[in-house]
Amino acid sequence: TTTTITTTTTTTVTRTTLYTGITAAASSVAGWAQVTPKNFTGIWAYGVPSATNRPRDRAVLGTAIVTALYPENMPTAAQVVSPSISITNFSSIQVSFDRYLGVAEDDIATVLACTTSASSTCTAIWNSSGFAVADTAWTRVTLALPTTFVSPTAVIRFGLGPTRTTNGVVTSGPGWSLSNFVVTGVSLASSVSKTIISSSASISDSNTIIEIAEAE
Repeated sequence: TTTTITTTTTTTVTRTTLYTGITAAASSVAGWAQVTPKNFTGIWAYGVPSATNRPRDRAVLGTAIVTALYPENMPTAAQVVSPSISITNFSSIQVSFDRYLGVAEDDIATVLACTTSASSTCTAIWNSSGFAVADTAWTRVTLALPTTFVSPTAVIRFGLGPTRTTNGVVTSGPGWSLSNFVVTGVSLASSVSKTIISSSASISDSNTIIEIAEAE
């Protein structure tokens, strides 16, 4: 008699929200800070944009939300830095946000994951690679922190720059508009359950062969 036993492995993965920010409430940007190049100030701000070159349907954390165009000739990136987010005992960390981005060719927009707000130990999880980006609608973006990112905390930095003027031609744009920022992770205690389902055939002697089939 041959009895086939099918082993089905079910992994239950539940994403836990570790941080939520940049919503309609002004308190949602508490703890965020900007780091700007020398002689450049006030590049990042929170509010409903008055500039007409981006959506004005919500409050955003963004660059040049009043002046419409970010500064040219910034020698380094103007960054906005999230509060420190605890990711202890979590894996598969993801960063999600609504994005409306306009950045000129050769200017750089980046998203970095850093271990602390003051740390220079950062990992780029996205950048515009020197290509022009011209969003015409809100885009929901989800980025994953690499498995090589090992830290009890994470700080997310959105950067714009360096920027420049090419042959006297204006290369600026609106830059970043950010909304509905969420960080999630999977608990290291996520449960894994196994269910064994056997056929109704009987085992008649000690020479019975049991075939184990892996479920798809």
